[in-house]
Amino acid sequence: MTPKELDNLIASKNWTADIIDNTDRYLVPDKIRYALVASLHDDSLADPDRHDLPIWVHLAAQDKAKADKRTAHKFDPTPRNRTLSQLLKDYVTKGLKIKARAELKHRLPYISFEEQQIVISALCENINQDRQFALRFLDEHWDESYTPLVTKLWHEFHDKEAAKLIVHHFPQDFIRENRFDLASGYNYLQVRLRLPADFSISREQLSDSAYLYLCARLSIEISDEEAEALFYQNVLNAISYRYIKSSWTATPNWSKHPQYFDDTLCDLSVVSSMIWSLGMLGKTDILMRFTEFNKTLVPLIHETKWQEIRNEFGLLGFDFDYAKYDEAIMIRKQNESMPPYYPPGYNPPSHFDFDSFVDEHVALENNPDHPF
Repeated sequence: MTPKELDNLIASKNWTADIIDNTDRYLVPDKIRYALVASLHDDSLADPDRHDLPIWVHLAAQDKAKADKRTAHKFDPTPRNRTLSQLLKDYVTKGLKIKARAELKHRLPYISFEEQQIVISALCENINQDRQFALRFLDEHWDESYTPLVTKLWHEFHDKEAAKLIVHHFPQDFIRENRFDLASGYNYLQVRLRLPADFSISREQLSDSAYLYLCARLSIEISDEEAEALFYQNVLNAISYRYIKSSWTATPNWSKHPQYFDDTLCDLSVVSSMIWSLGMLGKTDILMRFTEFNKTLVPLIHETKWQEIRNEFGLLGFDFDYAKYDEAIMIRKQNESMPPYYPPGYNPPSHFDFDSFVDEHVALENNPDHPF
């Protein structure tokens, strides 16, 4: 049926509602029906007893009725003329709680400080979702008067949001006394940043990039040799990790995968954060040497010449464990679309755990609390 014939059929043929079925519905394309819905202002047009109407009127009327039913709840009036005391009563009343909760959260930034305290207390005494909302609100609207409430909630629930408030706003002595619980409930790096520079550092709880960041923020002295070794170790990790990911595809060339690599190693997330830390530490010589190293490595990366990349790192003089990277890349190249495959009787070397290697980088990139 040509478009013209279809137009003639829709315009001329009359239909009764009792013969309209799913097959007939396809005579009028969806987008046309949706547009025609807007023309149905007279309810009588959808009267099934009228036989003088073309098919599109009945179909559009059916669509409009379904749409109205689905969206009816969206037009319920929000009770913003209710007093705060009425809303708080509704908040603990079955059947009214959902709307009252939404309205309390909406009003919270705009009411007086005394009223905010009342609402915050009510939210904190309720379910986890409401308590955590209130604690997140307090992080941006902090006042010392909330210290007893947050302390009580922390000892009772150990919420991450409460730990974050304590780390950001509580006195240093409190953080020092509760540093282990806070680190387990929130983030060791953020806890350590609130303690003095000469306080002990639990190095095993910090990634290399986080350790450099801590040194930069607290002006902790670190030698050029240690800083440069940590930096290039993570550059190598980032390159090999991206290399392994890109080798899952049929054409493992980074130039065809801009989400993995652009025109500089500085675009790799961990590398970028460590560059900032090195700058804050005044390690200008390291940064200038890396600038030249970057120019040498970029063409090799675009051509995926792993052996040449490895050789360039070897010229730096650092004693890196290249075997684990070679092993990971070899395994990935065995089957580009499958997880690592080990041939029968083949035991991977004990010094390399590929899954842990990948998981470490994925967790670092996806961690919302990471400072970079």
